[in-house]
Amino acid sequence: MADNSPLERETSIFVARDAELARLDGYLAAAMSGRTQVCLVSGSVGTGKTALIEAFAARALAQQQDLVVATGRADAYMGHGEPYLPFREALDLLTGDVEDKLAHRSVNAENRRRLKNLLGVSAQVLVENGPDLVGTFVPGTALWLKVGATALKKTNWFKALENLSDAPGQGERQVKSVDPGQIFEQYANVVAQLAERAPLVIALDDLHWADADSIALLFRLCRRLTTSRVLIIAAYRSDEVAVGPDDQRHPLDKATAELKRYFGDITIDLDQAVAATGQEFVSAYLASEPNRLDAGFHRQLYQHTGGHPLFTVESLRAMQERGDLVQDAGGFWVAGRKLDWDRTPERVEGALAERLQRVDKGLREGLELASVQGVQFVAEIIAGLQKGDARQLIRQLSSELQDRRRLVESVDTQRVGGQRVSRYQFAPKVIQAYIYGGLDQVELSYLHEDVGLALEALYGAQADEIAGQLARHFERAGLPDKAAHYFGAAGEQAAAIFATETAIDYFTQALALTPEKDLRARLELLLKRESLHDLRGHRPAQRDDLDQLAILAERLADPAAQAEVAVRRASLAFNTGDSAAAQAHAEQAAARLEAAGLDAREVTGRLLARAHIVWGWAQYQQGCLSDASQQQELALTQARGANDLESEASALTGLGNIAWGMGDHARATEHFEAALAANSRLGDRRRQWKVLNGLGLVAQSTGEFGRALAHYADALDIVQRIGDRRGETAVLSNQSQAYAETGQFEKARSIADRALELARDIGDQASEAILVANLADIAYYSGDMDLAKRRAEDAFAISHRIGDRVGQGCALVTRGDVLLAQGQASAAEEAFTQALDVWNEIDEPFGALGAHAGLTRVALRQGDEEARRKAGAHIGVIKQRLEENPGWGSGEVRLGLEILLTAYRAMVELGDPDADLVLQHAHQVLQSRAARLDDLELRRCYLDGFAAHRALQAAFTQRFGDS
Repeated sequence: MADNSPLERETSIFVARDAELARLDGYLAAAMSGRTQVCLVSGSVGTGKTALIEAFAARALAQQQDLVVATGRADAYMGHGEPYLPFREALDLLTGDVEDKLAHRSVNAENRRRLKNLLGVSAQVLVENGPDLVGTFVPGTALWLKVGATALKKTNWFKALENLSDAPGQGERQVKSVDPGQIFEQYANVVAQLAERAPLVIALDDLHWADADSIALLFRLCRRLTTSRVLIIAAYRSDEVAVGPDDQRHPLDKATAELKRYFGDITIDLDQAVAATGQEFVSAYLASEPNRLDAGFHRQLYQHTGGHPLFTVESLRAMQERGDLVQDAGGFWVAGRKLDWDRTPERVEGALAERLQRVDKGLREGLELASVQGVQFVAEIIAGLQKGDARQLIRQLSSELQDRRRLVESVDTQRVGGQRVSRYQFAPKVIQAYIYGGLDQVELSYLHEDVGLALEALYGAQADEIAGQLARHFERAGLPDKAAHYFGAAGEQAAAIFATETAIDYFTQALALTPEKDLRARLELLLKRESLHDLRGHRPAQRDDLDQLAILAERLADPAAQAEVAVRRASLAFNTGDSAAAQAHAEQAAARLEAAGLDAREVTGRLLARAHIVWGWAQYQQGCLSDASQQQELALTQARGANDLESEASALTGLGNIAWGMGDHARATEHFEAALAANSRLGDRRRQWKVLNGLGLVAQSTGEFGRALAHYADALDIVQRIGDRRGETAVLSNQSQAYAETGQFEKARSIADRALELARDIGDQASEAILVANLADIAYYSGDMDLAKRRAEDAFAISHRIGDRVGQGCALVTRGDVLLAQGQASAAEEAFTQALDVWNEIDEPFGALGAHAGLTRVALRQGDEEARRKAGAHIGVIKQRLEENPGWGSGEVRLGLEILLTAYRAMVELGDPDADLVLQHAHQVLQSRAARLDDLELRRCYLDGFAAHRALQAAFTQRFGDS
């Protein structure tokens, strides 16, 4: 890794072990008070035992001025053949042998200084209290030479040292015939005496490799020292100690059990720490260097390594060396083009090989079969393939491989078709990858077939529940028919729980294995995949699927399939803002069905219903509300005739939106509630987001903003859970408008920006136009007229491009408002006039009122008699609309209160006696809306955040006083 690889950093980065360090701090504090302490640090290979000891030692040395740390380590090759090795190394350090230990990480510069300063004292203590240790544990001549330059040579202890070292073969450790009891006692005495001079930490590592004598000395030392300022830390691999050499009890296992009996809870179990804080370790370790790796990478790395320190560090190092992870221009680590999670780093392979080497042959073969099943595996499958006893295997898995070796862990036990299914998993995943990667590729084909057939037989009629597993096994076994079937079933399962991207992958794999000549099967798979591409807004892929579907439908000469493709093309066109093409495709679908004269009424009815639904939405987008209503009514009739509840709910939702657009809120609510009932009968609340969105619009239009936002929140929760990106865009758009109408402009802008990015990503031009127009309104109300003008022009351009007449009309009104605010009355009049022309072409009854109000304000500014006459004509239209629908004044901000304020001012100017009634009505609507806002700050924002609202209140106070 560039300048600082994980391999290099593992000596300096220590994270996610605060609890363990705190326990060691507690032991040290007790030892400093004169109570000898013992701590056992256990864990499998690579869990960070040594790193924990080193981090603690460095911290302790920094905090305790007089403390000395002595370390010793057993050796895999020398430990059993060289007695007392870890204790000899520790005593070497305590007697000044630090020069050749400089490369050892645990002997830092400060500890080295303290050990050298201790030399004079330690040599005397050794000679006086452990003479038999000289020449056995410590080379006598080397010690004599080290202290000779500084010691008072006439002292008795120095003469004794000289005598102890004056023997043949000086400089070499001598093998003395000394009673072990004497060795133990003298070693304890030396340590106790040294602790009188300086508190000691004696850290003994890798004791799973220690000889029996060393383990005996450890036990004796811990029992002998009780009131010394000594902390003894003993570290070992738990899986090595669980079973000793030749499957006999490991001598350290008995010793640690006795120590726990005497001292209580003295074990720091790093295997448990990894299990409990593995995710924390992964995140903290990744955070130790600048990176832009997302939560998905963090999660996958944890799942792969289980948070195991060695596996995590080495996996990262290998990925960086391979280029799976790269540094960007800013020096941040990012994911490369491909992440390979299956390759096992060499150091991890070595650690795993060591863990597996003591597993007997039968269990190793069982683990190979388990690895073929995957990260999770079924014990009964292994027992069946090995023709063994399942109960015996489960005992071995639970005791040998789980409790002792920590290679697997139990998951659960289920009943499938009356048979027991015991599931285990490799912990972590890298173990499965390592074992599986070592299997012969030719043999694997047979193993996958054996495992697949055994799983299929075990699950029987419930085999589709594990379709993804079976598909993988049969694909790798070279059985394409079986693999295609199960990939298809797995796709359906994933789609049912809205794991959309996974479902797409499964259907794609099923298609790849389905023969080209099997037209019907390919058609069904493509229909399923196309619907998922639609849900996620994958437009190019969706168009490709539709092109393939059209070819298949023609080759099958199936009118229903042809109509299905036409309906889906219509839906795609509508979802991307091409309402004219949507209508044309929907008409084509209906014509094909009617021309075919199919007998299957239910199938035909369902398709016709869907065709009329899309047809109606296309006309709604074009502003033809009456025609749109007629199409939705036709769809409703067809859906009910075909018992198609889904289409019935969709048609009712369409009728609700049309009624809302016509300003008939009561009728809209009636349709939406009927749609909710239909969806409830379907038993799938996730289909209700469009209804909730519609109810939000009604509540928003009647000034019940709290209820509107609650409906939008429920709808947003649904679309986000099912992964409907177009639905998310629509709900966010309305949510943004609701916040804007309550004066929360920053929040509204943030949501609109997010929705706009999403709309552009999925090619939803209709939503894009609405959102840009919404951002234009936000800029207008925020006082940024230049931005509002640019946004309005952009919104008009998009709406014009897709033939959205309603969007064009709205954008032109906003443009006129901005121009008038900038003092460009002539340009504003032109914009309002163009808007009025657009609105007059369509049958949306209230959209034109914004243009009428704008032209009224322009006329009032001109002030001549002709202008007054024009203003009167425009106000006449507004009054007529009010008379036709007295409740209309509670419409949206831009189509409600501003218009009423304009009407009032114009009527006062023109001497209309009904002016006071309009003012009273507008003020009542304003106060009623404000009263529904429970949050006092939000209520203040709503009343004072809009110029029109402030002006209405001022006009009312001026006209009627504070009453």
